[in-house]
Amino acid sequence: MKIIVVVAGLLLIVNVIGTVWLVQHTNTSSTQRLNDSAMAQVDKLFDVMTSFQTELENVTAQANYPSDKENESAKKTLKTHSLRYQLARLAYLGAKERRSREGLLDFFRISCGDTPWTSCELMDPPSFEHLEPGKFVNGIYQEGKTGAYANVSRLESQEEEFDVLAISLLHEIK
Repeated sequence: MKIIVVVAGLLLIVNVIGTVWLVQHTNTSSTQRLNDSAMAQVDKLFDVMTSFQTELENVTAQANYPSDKENESAKKTLKTHSLRYQLARLAYLGAKERRSREGLLDFFRISCGDTPWTSCELMDPPSFEHLEPGKFVNGIYQEGKTGAYANVSRLESQEEEFDVLAISLLHEIK
């Protein structure tokens, strides 16, 4: 009787070890691990995203808004953007930890939305422009013009850099 219990115990242990080994060494397309080059590109993407967030905070704080209403609107936009950035940061950490396609896709879904048609939502700078309406001066109509609260050229270049890196990374993934 003791021999049967010992043999059954050994079979159970071998079965558990075999199952664990199979789970760890089975690579399906959805759990394929990303190589070091791909992970380095993911790190670069997140660095660009972090620089964008910092620049957005600086631009928002330094912008010359014509009224308190525009200032409050910019603060709300920044708060929303900051929340999305923190969610993307968590997805980035998950992608680094899992090193899988699915982790990378989660990072892109949170950063760019489900269908990034033209650009990544998180990397799309908000408008820092306003329209000054046309007016009559001494009976002569002066056309309205667009004024800028702040210079967003650096944000736009970071957005472009992110898009180029993201496309390159997605081409590399097999």
